[in-house]
Amino acid sequence: MHNKEGFTLIELIFALFIISVAVLAVVSGFLGINSLVEETKKIIAADKYIAGQMENIRSTAYDDIESPETPVEIQLIDPSDPSSPLTTSVNVKLVNVSSSWTSSFFKQTTRTIRFYIYKKGINYRP
Repeated sequence: MHNKEGFTLIELIFALFIISVAVLAVVSGFLGINSLVEETKKIIAADKYIAGQMENIRSTAYDDIESPETPVEIQLIDPSDPSSPLTTSVNVKLVNVSSSWTSSFFKQTTRTIRFYIYKKGINYRP
C-alpha cells in the first residue's frame, strides 16, 4: 500500500519557483522606489540651492547684479477705472539661477529659475 500524503518533487519545485518570482518582484519594487526617493532628494536639494541663490541676488544692490537691463512694458490698471490702463516701460534685470546634477539614471538634469529684478524693489508701486 502506497502513502499518498505529502508533496511530490515536482510540486515542491513549482512552489519554490512561484515563491522566488514573488520575492524577486517585491525586491525589484523596493529598489525602484529607492531610486525614486534618491532622485526626489536631489531635486529638493537643487530647489533649496536655487532658492538660496535667489535670496542672495535679491539682497544684492541692483547696480551690482551682473545682468544687462531689459526694457519691459507693463500695464497698471486702476481698480476704480479699469477702462483706462496706464502703460509704462521700466528697465529690469533678468536673472537665471540654475542647478545641475546627474540623476540616479545617469542622466544630466538641470533646473533653472528665471526671474526679473526691478531697480526700485519687488514691492515698489509708482
